Amino acid sequence: MNKDELTDSLCEWLSVFLDAKYSNDYLIEVLKPESHLSRNTNIAIKKLDGYASFDFHTDIIGLLTHKENGEVEVVLMNRSLSAISLKEIGEMNCYSKILKSKHSFIASTKGLPDEVNLILLNDEIAEKLLKITDEMYIHIFKWDVENNQIDSLSAFPLKNNIITNK
Repeated sequence: MNKDELTDSLCEWLSVFLDAKYSNDYLIEVLKPESHLSRNTNIAIKKLDGYASFDFHTDIIGLLTHKENGEVEVVLMNRSLSAISLKEIGEMNCYSKILKSKHSFIASTKGLPDEVNLILLNDEIAEKLLKITDEMYIHIFKWDVENNQIDSLSAFPLKNNIITNK
């Protein structure tokens, strides 16, 4: 599986996930930004507070526009064909806090390397790395290429995981 195929599979997964959770109240868009969010011409992105200063981009972005009040919420996703590093987790942590994302995901066809996996098994460290707000965490998972779905045994955080419902 190449990056484009992985991106397409994850866009499809994210669309289904968001539709199941939010379609009653929100209009849902899933985009693959080509450049920094500050340069994106999407109307929903332009409604985000401070969007002109968002000189970064994620691989996939979900935009939830409330049907009644027009407010926009963001869902972020990065993907990789290699194992997920602490650097990637740190970047997503920053992006999630800046954009006040509703959900944030990091997906990889390789999952987490053993050393990062061991770090995240420590609840205190996992809280520091993955917790964005009291209700929101960065969710990390391995993408099962053969079955074109999430490998639920690889999902972090272990507690309160919206992917595995644990």
